[in-house]
Amino acid sequence: MRRLLVALLAGALVVLAGCTDAPSITAPDASTRVDVDTPELRDLRAEARMEPCPDLSNASGGTSALPAVTLPCLGGGPELDLRSLTGPAVIPVWAQWCAPCREELPWYERLHRSTDGRLTVLGVDWQDLQPEGALALAAELGVTFPSVADVDAELEDGARGLPLVYFVSAEGEVTPWRGRLKGFSDLAERVARHTGVAVSAG
Repeated sequence: MRRLLVALLAGALVVLAGCTDAPSITAPDASTRVDVDTPELRDLRAEARMEPCPDLSNASGGTSALPAVTLPCLGGGPELDLRSLTGPAVIPVWAQWCAPCREELPWYERLHRSTDGRLTVLGVDWQDLQPEGALALAAELGVTFPSVADVDAELEDGARGLPLVYFVSAEGEVTPWRGRLKGFSDLAERVARHTGVAVSAG
């Protein structure tokens, strides 16, 4: 019941936040669970050239202040406990039905490509009941950084609207930010401020 209420609230707030063309947003129950790891989805991820999710099962670098949720990799791969992802990192929360996310995803891909391993970029495909559509969007936009899937809206911050991003410093300090980016230079400035990683906006 709690997740259903979160899902209904999310649907209303997503519209207000400018995310349009959303599918029916209803948290699936156990009998209608959306599988984000099927042979077909693995093929779609390969076609999109999306990188595999990091395997942090044996990570010994401590934990961050990210929400305590463990999520499956979109298109197959290891599950990931967000708290085990240490910084510096940037975690955009997106969905294929979110119009502003479509505009911003290429900026996160540029960030991923331009930081040469100095920064982890990991997406969270939030409450997306059509994982094949999410992977198709990634292929269309040339998004290769990996994403985990949060079909059941375990990341409750998403219920207040997308786009949403978490900035994680090298010390594990987390700064969530919700709003519309004004461009890549805006993203680069926020990355430098919250993670300490300098990114050229030129």
